[in-house]
Amino acid sequence: MGRVVLSSLLDEAESRSKGKVREIAFPVSEAAAQLAKLRAQEKKLLEVDGTEVSDSQVAELSAKLRNLEKTRKELLVQGISPPVRFFMETVLDGGLTHAVVAELGQCLASWRKPRLQPLIRQRRDLLEKRLQLHQDLRDQNPAQVQKELDALSKRLGETEQASEQLSITLDTFWEEVAAISDLSQEMQGLGLRIPHELPDTRTLKSLYAQWAWTLNCPVQLLFGSPLQCAGQFLVEVLKDLGSQYHRELFVVSVIGIQSSAKSTLMNFLFGCGFATSAGRCTRGLYCSLMECEKRTLLILDTEGLMSLEAEGGGIFDAQLALMAMACSHLVIINHKGELSRQLQDLLEVCLFAMQHLKVCRIQPKLLFVLRDQHDRSQAVHGDALRLMRKHLAEASLQLALRLDELISLDPGSVFLLPSAFASDLDHTGREVRWSTELFAQEAMQLRRKIFKEADQLQNCESAPEFSTLPDWCLHAMSVWRVLDRYGPNLLHYKTIQEIELQRELEDSAKQISSALVRGKGGLAEECQTLLESFKQRLSEGQSGEKVDAEFRSSLQAILETCDKRAKAELERVFKSRKSKLPDAQKEEAKKKLSTPIEYQGELTRYTWSLCLADAVDRDQLRALKVHFKKTIEELWQVEASQSIAEQQARDLFNQEWEAFEEECRGRFAKTAKSKKQLAEEVCMVFNHVLRQHRHGDEALHVLELVPSSGLLSADAFAWDNVMNYLELRSASRLQEFVAAQRTEKGYAPRATSTNETEMIRSHVVPELRRRLLPMMVLEVDGEMPSEEKLLDAMQRLNGALQAAPTPGAV
Repeated sequence: MGRVVLSSLLDEAESRSKGKVREIAFPVSEAAAQLAKLRAQEKKLLEVDGTEVSDSQVAELSAKLRNLEKTRKELLVQGISPPVRFFMETVLDGGLTHAVVAELGQCLASWRKPRLQPLIRQRRDLLEKRLQLHQDLRDQNPAQVQKELDALSKRLGETEQASEQLSITLDTFWEEVAAISDLSQEMQGLGLRIPHELPDTRTLKSLYAQWAWTLNCPVQLLFGSPLQCAGQFLVEVLKDLGSQYHRELFVVSVIGIQSSAKSTLMNFLFGCGFATSAGRCTRGLYCSLMECEKRTLLILDTEGLMSLEAEGGGIFDAQLALMAMACSHLVIINHKGELSRQLQDLLEVCLFAMQHLKVCRIQPKLLFVLRDQHDRSQAVHGDALRLMRKHLAEASLQLALRLDELISLDPGSVFLLPSAFASDLDHTGREVRWSTELFAQEAMQLRRKIFKEADQLQNCESAPEFSTLPDWCLHAMSVWRVLDRYGPNLLHYKTIQEIELQRELEDSAKQISSALVRGKGGLAEECQTLLESFKQRLSEGQSGEKVDAEFRSSLQAILETCDKRAKAELERVFKSRKSKLPDAQKEEAKKKLSTPIEYQGELTRYTWSLCLADAVDRDQLRALKVHFKKTIEELWQVEASQSIAEQQARDLFNQEWEAFEEECRGRFAKTAKSKKQLAEEVCMVFNHVLRQHRHGDEALHVLELVPSSGLLSADAFAWDNVMNYLELRSASRLQEFVAAQRTEKGYAPRATSTNETEMIRSHVVPELRRRLLPMMVLEVDGEMPSEEKLLDAMQRLNGALQAAPTPGAV
């Protein structure tokens, strides 16, 4: 009966949805996903250099974000959707049992199958056509083929979206339940009332804990597109579980290319319930919880790397790999075949980002599990591992890193597994497959090896982030936020050689620009000389409009000459290299080289506009003074001839004075900058310096590009709000920090307060303020600050942030 009701409710939602069934059936979680997409678009717009993005585009996107935020808060008032209400009533009334889960799962599978099968076939056909068009691109008219490719890619994207809308599982329902719970808490925090029909969130959390622990059902930590982290609902569920089960936590994750049977291996080793199928069966990041070998075991299953469906390409792969490394004691690298160069390149880039993003709290151990190995000789694969370790160590040295401080990779870090299945033909000629006893025995050996690693961990001091389930969950969410916001700045490289090459090119570009722009007789001096010359002409009373046109023409000629010289110098660098550079990297280097020249031009134009406005104001004020002086003299002459009374003369004087003041105020109002203009100028300068230097100076990765609209809408900075950017990881370490501070200040020791928020507010925030406030001051002497001055200020602030003595618990 329940299966029929749920199917009919989903059918009704589909009929009303116009192809967007999730917006009708799961409105709250879908609104959160749309918010994530818009924020990703906003970030992408900010990454575009130059004037390719208009203010109207940014303003339009900001308006969409505001409207969606408003609409999202109104969703609870509209009530829970019928499918989700039915799901809640089912689990609340009948409880969560294996039978209920199986029945609901079968119902959703029956509902999905007839809808997804045509889309799967359509997608397969489109992929084959795209492959054929890529082959035709060499022989036929490229423009026509590219046009067909674009149309095909559009259809492929629409097919993917339609599949995504119909891929409804039990996780989708729990995602909506969690989104409703988080939104209701958010509304209560704002003092808003929530509808009475909403179920008790404590009961829902208890049921979800039962789902994750008792039923051993996987829990989705990263979901959606773009990927977003689970919210407070899951943290509180894990907190409740952590309070019930106090065993030592051991985290194992698995990464590997798509369709390499990662999920199957984890299910075989630990009895997890991860979904398995050909193609993309795992989306985002799932975890499975269980009690095993007298410890709490947390298994992480990541989405397959090098997937055709996933957005982001190599950056996405590196983000997932680094997420696994930062959140696990042991990382299983599941790989079919031998150790590959592609896998080594991925690990090298991850090590590079790991060092600069500072997301790891422990040293993860890597274990390579090589699948389908016929020759399982340890000598052959041991040599391959030693070679990989050698390359990783060399790459680390090139980047001034130490491999042993980042990961653990010992000679026993390779495990060889035979094929899980054997096959042959039966007497009818039909192929028959069966699982092998050899694979089962080797898998058990692998399981014992994993638990041996866990036993060795007991003798080591673990980080507080891995002490309990809620601590680990907060750490994992924090890691993903860092990888999502800052990771692309460091993870866009494909190999360590590309990083080195990029650094070499940037160093060459900086040397050339430093000599031509800021060197003796360089562009900066030429621009200053030009400014002085034309300022003199203004002071001599020449027409401002004519002088302005000549100045801008002369400046443009100087900039073009400097740009040509810089590119000629860069070409000489290219020719002097022994190896040939790709055209794309050459163009990127030229663009980097042109940026300082363009910026110097902007600084000069800005300074000139101030000089010009000052000159025009000075001329007009001089004219006003002449007029006022003439009026006073006329009044004096009239009074001297006694043709008017003294009071009349005073009244005339006051009228003229008020008119003079009004004219002055009008002139000052015209020259005063609006908040919008100031925000645009500040963001222009800040974003330029960050774009120009963040890839060369990885320490700037924590800074983000800022839109002028974001600066205008932001609240005034207040130190009380710093609490919103801090999270507690370990209460005991915070108490130790507070006690040490009291001792340093000479206060008598006393029982430490148990109010964690108050401890952070009264001890951590003041220390941050004392250290950071001097670094947040930038003196401006009336002109646009130079690039060097701004870069120095940003580096000092960033260095102070990294050196700030906050306890490791915060």
